[in-house]
Amino acid sequence: QLFELNSRDNEEPIYLYINTGGGDLVQSLAIYDVIRSLECPVIGIALGGCQSAGLIILSSCDLRYSYPSTTFMYHNPIFGDLALHTPSSSKEINRIYNYYSDLCLQIVRQRASLTEQEWEESFGDNNETHFFPAEALELGIIDKIVEFPKKNLKAL
Repeated sequence: QLFELNSRDNEEPIYLYINTGGGDLVQSLAIYDVIRSLECPVIGIALGGCQSAGLIILSSCDLRYSYPSTTFMYHNPIFGDLALHTPSSSKEINRIYNYYSDLCLQIVRQRASLTEQEWEESFGDNNETHFFPAEALELGIIDKIVEFPKKNLKAL
């Protein structure tokens, strides 16, 4: 669908609303790659929750916005479907884990323009870190917090 929207008019931005508690890491990286490959700008707007894999997808967007009540969460990769079949399996699982851990860290940290020290201070070795729009803005994970319009109630 993103490729289709891009082919219609690659100068018009695509607005991608992200509300997720996360999902499959490999699938989110596929979405990340698709968004980064599009010619048209993609504006990601986080609302509700932008957690885990959602943060990877948001990081792919050219502009990253958040509604004021959004909850963000970053954690180390989780692989529930990897199993040890042989003694050498643990070495391969470790290799896969390190690859994806480094890749996710690179995507979020570099897109936020955080130094390694700033990343460590904010996230460190925490398995799961929750944060909110003002913190996401300060960290460079989002570019702007959406402001609600002032409504004209006189006509009612």
